[in-house]
Amino acid sequence: MIFKLILNKKSLSLLSLFIFFIIFTPHTYALNANIRPNGDTTTLQWTSTATTHYTEIDEMVVQPTAGTTTDNVNNGGTATNVDRYTMGTISSIAQATQIVVWVYGYASKNNSVMSVDLYYDGSLQNQGTVTLRGSYSWTSATFTGLTLSQSNLDSLEISISGDTTGRTYYVATLYADVTYTAGSLSVDIVDSTGVSVSSPSISMSEKTFDFSNQNSTGTFGASSQKIRVNNTTGSPSWTLSLAAVGGSTDFWNGSTDYDYNDPSSNANDGSDSDSLGGQMSLNPSNGTITPQSGCSNTGLSLGSSSSYNEESSVNSITLMSSTASASTNCYWDLTGVSVNQSIPREQPAGSYSIRMVLTIVAN
Repeated sequence: MIFKLILNKKSLSLLSLFIFFIIFTPHTYALNANIRPNGDTTTLQWTSTATTHYTEIDEMVVQPTAGTTTDNVNNGGTATNVDRYTMGTISSIAQATQIVVWVYGYASKNNSVMSVDLYYDGSLQNQGTVTLRGSYSWTSATFTGLTLSQSNLDSLEISISGDTTGRTYYVATLYADVTYTAGSLSVDIVDSTGVSVSSPSISMSEKTFDFSNQNSTGTFGASSQKIRVNNTTGSPSWTLSLAAVGGSTDFWNGSTDYDYNDPSSNANDGSDSDSLGGQMSLNPSNGTITPQSGCSNTGLSLGSSSSYNEESSVNSITLMSSTASASTNCYWDLTGVSVNQSIPREQPAGSYSIRMVLTIVAN
């Protein structure tokens, strides 16, 4: 998220104004994980080499590694026989978009088609098939275009049945490769209704031309322009910070430039490589965090008062952060961050700007 800080000319007055141009793109994480049978349902019509069925096909192997063939299930040569198993799950998903069911098996006749079906929320949802050869090998059924929620995936069951009579189907290993999104971690500036603000701005205190150095103050985050962090990922820890786009060498750009990170007293120029004075300070500890309804501020903390300092490499200031005890699938609004900018003496009236960027990262 990039902002622009602008100073406008009005007669001999110096008017400071933050302008925030948001270009931050939320990150959505596409991931894959394998889940395996973890229980038998009441639909168990195949023959198992053990009392339970799922334990004979839940080996912790993935293709192309061969499964264990001494334990398996088979349909007993009856095409109408069905076995159905409950499946493990993946926590904190946003949506499952694809499931590939892998089967390590064979049939007494080569190229025998076997049904592989997905059940969730208590009913049949998707139907597929695999083709078993005359000896053990891997084959798969792919289900695309899915929109499974967390509860859908939690209730997932997989059934298998032979499609043709007069032959026996054997399955030694079965697992599902699930493609899913883990949500997104994003920052935005929104209005009182939660709508993204297209051109957010903050008015700083107006200053007239002066032969002495002076300070302009403002507030970052208001009720109509709230800093919103939204976390729908499975990771509760993150850090939100503010920095200048140009880093330590950036400055207020105008008719006569001045600095945002020079620690010298009285807004004078210090021992750095430029010839500019002035320093910006933020005090996030004055801010207020408002959680989404139904969420809390547990695990969240405000940053401490700090100044940008090119001499000690303070190029970014933490506004807010969270720990492992914070919630997910929540948003939080930050308001009331104090901003202070020291202005060198005899700074000409004019329009000045500096581009700032909000960054949020998962810890």
